[in-house]
Amino acid sequence: CVAAAPYYLFKVSRADVENFPRGIVEPKEYCDGDLLDLVKIYQMEPVRYHRTIEHFENDMDKRYWWPLWPSWFYVKPNTYMLCYESQSLTYVVVQPSTQEGLKGKTVALCEYAGSRSAIIEAMPWIFKKYGIEKLLVWVSPFDLEFKYLLKKMGLKPEVEDLPGHTIRMIDFQRLCGRLQPYFEVHLGFRDVELLNFRQENDVFTVEFKNQRLHFDSRMVVRLVFGSVEEPLKIPKNGELATILKKIFPIPFPWPGLEAF
Repeated sequence: CVAAAPYYLFKVSRADVENFPRGIVEPKEYCDGDLLDLVKIYQMEPVRYHRTIEHFENDMDKRYWWPLWPSWFYVKPNTYMLCYESQSLTYVVVQPSTQEGLKGKTVALCEYAGSRSAIIEAMPWIFKKYGIEKLLVWVSPFDLEFKYLLKKMGLKPEVEDLPGHTIRMIDFQRLCGRLQPYFEVHLGFRDVELLNFRQENDVFTVEFKNQRLHFDSRMVVRLVFGSVEEPLKIPKNGELATILKKIFPIPFPWPGLEAF
């Protein structure tokens, strides 16, 4: 298992939110009647886990230990629906920190889905609700809208590999087989038909026409998902190198409640 899948970490301070827009989004505490809206909002995320409605229902009623904060917290009392004209636009799950020195001062957005603008507008409310000094938000490098909105507010992110997790490649061929529609969008049908992925013990091979590149178990993870800790250096020349740069790294869904 290796660290991989870069994410942007935005640290929002109380001083920062003084300049945030005061929108007309109405935050309200999550209740059981919001379950269908929550599921619909999550299903609109372009990169997400496959979750059933039963999965969400169970998640809301649990107490979890999240790797980012070494402490327990209850999900339902810290989940909020952000609404406009009686329509739910977004949901956020807030996790307070109980670490020494951070308790009562810092919270993290454990999970979110829906309108990014609504999340920005709700941040001043979150600061007031929890009486905090700092809010942590992790954003996918592929989430161009959220990155833009936060940078527009003057925030500068740190970049790190997916926090609290490591990744291991289990079945390279099967993964790439399932990604074929994604590859076709970026490469076209003809090139995808000539692309081949193989896995033999600890050797992972990508072939295109008469070109071939080999990766070990650490480097193949960083090829597919990217890495800040140890970026993979792909050869500059050759059709295969060009193809790999077009299709990798792929977006990695934020674990959120799946982290528990």
